[in-house]
Amino acid sequence: MNKSRSKRTNEIYTLHLSRDKLLKAPEHERNLFFLLGHIANDVLILNRLFFALAHTKHPKGDLLSTRFGTAQALLVGKLITSKMHEAWNVIQSGYFRTSVSRKYKDILPVQGGEALDYLKKYFSRKNIVTSVRNEFGFHYPVEKLKNALSEISETEELVLYLSKSGPNTLYYACDLVPNHEMIRSIGEEDLRKSYDRLIVETSDCVNKLSAFIQNYMIAFIETNDVLQKKPSDNDKLIYFNLPRLKSFEIPAIFDARGIKD
Repeated sequence: MNKSRSKRTNEIYTLHLSRDKLLKAPEHERNLFFLLGHIANDVLILNRLFFALAHTKHPKGDLLSTRFGTAQALLVGKLITSKMHEAWNVIQSGYFRTSVSRKYKDILPVQGGEALDYLKKYFSRKNIVTSVRNEFGFHYPVEKLKNALSEISETEELVLYLSKSGPNTLYYACDLVPNHEMIRSIGEEDLRKSYDRLIVETSDCVNKLSAFIQNYMIAFIETNDVLQKKPSDNDKLIYFNLPRLKSFEIPAIFDARGIKD
């Protein structure tokens, strides 16, 4: 296999868990193992969508597609911050406030410990993930909209886009006001910098959460010996020439047939 092709190769190992061995593992560690894995799936899938939506190139001059794309990206961004906040609550209650943290302190791989330290430091201070989740992600900020309209530039169009196919309808003005307030609350000197900061900080937190969870799962598997068998080449899935995530785009306007019909 030549070097250029090897860079496009992705190897994924299938780990077969033993039900009997899992049942013998400490209950709290086992429950945390399943819950953290579930959380990781949620966050990583949402992060894929967020990345694709944030980097989708819309047709030049197509203002509706651009505005729809921004609305899509911000919605998924809010969902990620909300999931991240809830994930941190699970780590606090299920890991730090139990004997699990004491047991795993010395057996958690270094990368997992470093990721956990990052998350502890991040969530110990005021942060975007928590503020966006509390004020915009899981709640609709009625009180925060009192002065929002007057703070939006008069050059901004207040428009609604209505389509006979519901999925292509965008109440743009109604999204603009609360989303403007959310981005403004991040506190950068201009809205674009706030939007970029939301993307960067969210992505950093997702990566650190993923690293901690993966390393906890490795430590749990090794400590409790819960595999049916040691992975071999027969358990390896190989994918060649996979598309780059940055090449994946999600259009804003689409043929809605099949959704309603």
